[in-house]
Amino acid sequence: MHLSLNLFPILLQRLNELAHNLRAREQELAGRGSNHFGPGLGMADRQTEEDKRLIVENQQLQANLNVMTRRLAVKEESLAKLNALLQEAYREAEHLTKKHASELAALKEEVWQDGIKGRPKRLVNRAKRMRKLKNVTSSLAFVLVLS
Repeated sequence: MHLSLNLFPILLQRLNELAHNLRAREQELAGRGSNHFGPGLGMADRQTEEDKRLIVENQQLQANLNVMTRRLAVKEESLAKLNALLQEAYREAEHLTKKHASELAALKEEVWQDGIKGRPKRLVNRAKRMRKLKNVTSSLAFVLVLS
C-alpha cells in the first residue's frame, strides 16, 4: 500500500467539511420541522420532497463521513507501523555503525602494532641495502677513477 504523508491533511480537511455539512443539514432539517409546519399535521404530511432530499443527502453525508473516518484510521495505523519500522531500522543502522567503527579501530590498531613490530627489521634491512649500494657505488667510482 502506497502511503502518502501529504494525504493526511487533505483527509482531515475533507472529514471536517463533511462533518460541517452534516451538522448544517441536521440543523436545517430540525429548523424545518419546527418552524415550517403548522400544528395538527401528521409526520407523513410534513415531509415534502425537499425534506426527503435533505434526509437522503444527510444519510449520504453520514456514510461518507464514516468511510472517511475509517480510511483515516487505516492510514494512521499504517503510518504508526511505518514509524515503528523506521525507528527499528534507525536503531539497527546505529548499532551497525558503532560495530563498524569498533572493528575499524581494532583493525587500525592491529595494523599499527604490526607496523611497529616490523619497522625495526625493515629499517635495518634498508640500512644494510643502502650500505651495500654505497659500497658498490664506491667500488664502481674507484674502478672508474683508476681506469
